[in-house]
Formats: sequence, C-alpha cells, structure tokens
Amino acid sequence: MAIPDCRVPDRLCHLGADGDELPRRCGLGRGRDHLRLEEVALRPGSGLVGKALRDSGIRQHTGAIIFGIHDQTGQSRIDRASDTQISDVVIEEGDILIALGNEDQLNTLRDYVEGV
Repeated sequence: MAIPDCRVPDRLCHLGADGDELPRRCGLGRGRDHLRLEEVALRPGSGLVGKALRDSGIRQHTGAIIFGIHDQTGQSRIDRASDTQISDVVIEEGDILIALGNEDQLNTLRDYVEGV
C-alpha cells in the first residue's frame, strides 16, 4: 500500500487514501449539516469554462469551497512550480472540482455547474 505524500499542498491526505486516489465522496460528522468532500465534474459546454475560479461565482452562489482542480486524467491543474493560487486557475472543459460543503451546498454546486 502506498503512503500518501502529505507534503503536496493541494492533495488531500486522510486515513484510507493511498496517495494516488481520492475517494469520490467522504464525510465529516453526521446528519444533513455535516461536511462532505466530493468531486464534481464539469460537463462539456459548461458556462464556467474559460473563467478563473475566482470569477466563477461558485463560492458566492453555492457556499461550497473548491480546494482542488484536476484535469480528466486526474492530474492537478495547480502549477506548483509557478506558485499559482487555486483562485487563478482557469477552468477547462472536463475539469474535476474537489469541493467541500454540506449536503445543500454540494447539491447547489452540482446544479450551478450544470446550469451556468
């Protein structure tokens, strides 16, 4: 079993992860208000494509926190060599957003990503 590399700033390390794989969903707490971690894929033609994360309106409209963006192959879109901030990443078709929020926030995020 591989050991997670917790030195990488945009990779989630938690019990049960093998360092190369992030479960599609995990939770913290109980009930409707507990926080969950979820991957949300952008569909082709999303209105978010071409926008920087900071200009996407995701946080303002959904309350969910985006703390990672991966491409279709699972590679991080954050360029560690250039000290790119996640808010500066321009969203591309097929990107996968790594989001944290409660059930309502994540449902709103899925609707927002599909409806923009």
